[in-house]
Amino acid sequence: RSVVSRMLTPVGELAKTETRAVARRLGLVTADKPESVEICFVPDDDYVGVLERFLPADAPALAPGPLVTTSGEVLGEHRGFARYTIGQRRGLPGGSRRPPYVVDISPEDRRVVVGTEDELYATRVELEEVNWLVEPLAPGDACEVQVRYRARAVPAQVAAAGAGTLALELLTPARAVTPGQSGALYRSGQLLGGGIIG
Repeated sequence: RSVVSRMLTPVGELAKTETRAVARRLGLVTADKPESVEICFVPDDDYVGVLERFLPADAPALAPGPLVTTSGEVLGEHRGFARYTIGQRRGLPGGSRRPPYVVDISPEDRRVVVGTEDELYATRVELEEVNWLVEPLAPGDACEVQVRYRARAVPAQVAAAGAGTLALELLTPARAVTPGQSGALYRSGQLLGGGIIG
């Protein structure tokens, strides 16, 4: 919090469109560069290829494991849980009335759990390593939480707060809440802080 209050951003108050206009006027080759939406250091968006190059061949993340439903039915075997993300649909076995989605990944036993789209929605989010830019919220306080980069923030109420932790009840369920990703907290457009989804 003490750093943010003194921080200067490289473009100050300029919006992205204004920054691009200045870059065009100056003849910079990056003026019309497409937006980056993936991990910048991963060639061809092949993050599994990067893992295969840097992890040992027998790494658990790349090892086969059970592909199961939320009710525990074994559907088959996957080729490594690193190849899946919460909310993914592509590459999963079909045949059911409703298309399956990855709803959970359990690295401890290498399980990839699939379910319906309805099962992707969460009504509670727990954050760890919370970093506040304002005074910390207390139980009962209202805020909005954004759980994915391009997702809309959803209204939430603080259920519990501890040292570096925060539990939120979501007033609107959020899709594909993923452990290890960031959760950003807002109120009326102001960034309050954030943490890691547990």
